[in-house]
Amino acid sequence: MNKDVYDSNVKLNIPVKVIPLENYHLYIEYEDGKTINFDMNSFLNHPLFKPLKEKAFFDLVQINGSSISWPNDIDICADSLYEFIK
Repeated sequence: MNKDVYDSNVKLNIPVKVIPLENYHLYIEYEDGKTINFDMNSFLNHPLFKPLKEKAFFDLVQINGSSISWPNDIDICADSLYEFIK
């Protein structure tokens, strides 16, 4: 197995805190101190994210490694959100 394939200088932006907010927004804090307020509304009509329309379910958000996730294998890459929102 080629070890170089697994050694990388790519830095992942790891979330350390996620808080569900009103109107389907997420407050996400990263280990480097950056914070974002991410609006999930544009995702809620996608079949994968439709269960999140139920606010009680949306509020079950948690951190799972480098992902923001909910039960039933619903997740979004927090590292991608970090790069998307400068």
